[in-house]
Amino acid sequence: MRILVPVMERNENPKICEQFGRAPYFAIIKDRKLVEIVENPGHSLSKGAGSKAAQFALEKGVKKIIVKKEIGPHAKEVLEGEVEIEVNPNVEYLSDILK
Repeated sequence: MRILVPVMERNENPKICEQFGRAPYFAIIKDRKLVEIVENPGHSLSKGAGSKAAQFALEKGVKKIIVKKEIGPHAKEVLEGEVEIEVNPNVEYLSDILK
């Protein structure tokens, strides 16, 4: 299963971003291994960042998103029925998820 996590930087153990739509990057995980870290195409938009990020997640074939806080209603609407959303306020770094 492909999992998407919003992160702050592009390195081996990035800090998890508290925002989904405005996260600078997304880490893509499969089988508890980091596959890639990609730029979030919605992070710099003045409007619609969450929806753009959600559409990008669908295009990447993601089946689950792990976030620190609830995502916004527009992003949630795009993802509804397609992607499981897990809210975990206790994760700080990507390594917390890869354990």
